[in-house]
Amino acid sequence: MKSKKLYYASGWFSPEQEENYQTFTTILKNANIELFEPRFDAGNLGDGPLTIDRARRIFQNDLKGINSCDGIFADISFRDSGVLVEIGYSIKSKEIKDEAEKALMKWLNAQADYSSHLIDFEQFQLAKEEYYKALENIVFSNKVSEITILDNSSRQKMNIMLASAADNCIRNEEEANDYVSGENVFDLGNKELE
Repeated sequence: MKSKKLYYASGWFSPEQEENYQTFTTILKNANIELFEPRFDAGNLGDGPLTIDRARRIFQNDLKGINSCDGIFADISFRDSGVLVEIGYSIKSKEIKDEAEKALMKWLNAQADYSSHLIDFEQFQLAKEEYYKALENIVFSNKVSEITILDNSSRQKMNIMLASAADNCIRNEEEANDYVSGENVFDLGNKELE
C-alpha cells in the first residue's frame, strides 16, 4: 500500500472499544500507515475539566487532524456520535475535492477545445470560472480522498448512508489486513442494508 496518513475515528471509552482500538490501529501501523489519533493528537481529555471552551479547542484540533490526512478510517462498531460527525465532515470535504477535480478536467478540455475552435470564448470563460471557484472551495477544505468504514459489531447489516459514502467497508480483522495490502474491501454484511 502506498504511504498515506489516516485519521483514526473511534471511541475508546469502554473495554470493548479499547480492544477494537488496539486491534485495528496495530494492523494499520504495522502496514506503515501513519495515523492521526485524536485521543493523543487533538488534546487529551484527561488534561483537566472539560469546559465548553476546551471541548471547542479539541474539536477544532480534530477537524484540523482530518484536514491533514489523506483519508479517514472510522470505527462505527459502537455507534459513537463523535465518529459519525467526523465521517460527515470527511464526506463533505471529499465531495469538495471531487468537484474540484471535475472542474479541472473540464477546464483542461475547454482549453483544448477553444484552441481547436470547438467552443466559443464564452464557453471557455465559463469553464475557467468554474475551475477557479472549485479551487477556492478546495483551498478551504481538506485533502480527504478516502473514507473507510469499520463495523465489526454483531449487527448483520452495514448502515446504508455510511456505506454509500465509503470507499471501503470492513467487517473484520482479515478484511482490515486485505485493506492494508492494497485491496478494496466492500463487505456490507447481509445483502440488505440497514
